Amino acid sequence: MTQADSQQLDLNSVSAPPLIGDQADVSLAQDEVRYFARERESIILKGLADDQEARNKWGERVFWLLAGWLIADFLCVCFQGFGYKGFHVSDPIIITLVSTTTVNVIGLGYIVANYLFPKSTANMEK
Repeated sequence: MTQADSQQLDLNSVSAPPLIGDQADVSLAQDEVRYFARERESIILKGLADDQEARNKWGERVFWLLAGWLIADFLCVCFQGFGYKGFHVSDPIIITLVSTTTVNVIGLGYIVANYLFPKSTANMEK
């Protein structure tokens, strides 16, 4: 835009939007703020309820997984020890089975316990 073009613009036709000075407009704005605050709280509460439901569901599933894993490990060791129906696995494999199962159960249990029982409620306020 050149200087000649800028001199031809009529700035009198440009106006600012009206200010909110009317009490009804202020009241309407406050109502909207309260409405959105209630909606935000409702969404936060629903999120917390969904999170609790998921914690319960997955906590129970992991519990049964760990219980089944330990039972299977126990049965393998018993079958090996008593030679049940010719069951035989070499000693290094049994040692590996017992040690890895122990590490996996402790590790998975620790992860699930930290998720189910957080150390602070700061995560829940987000």
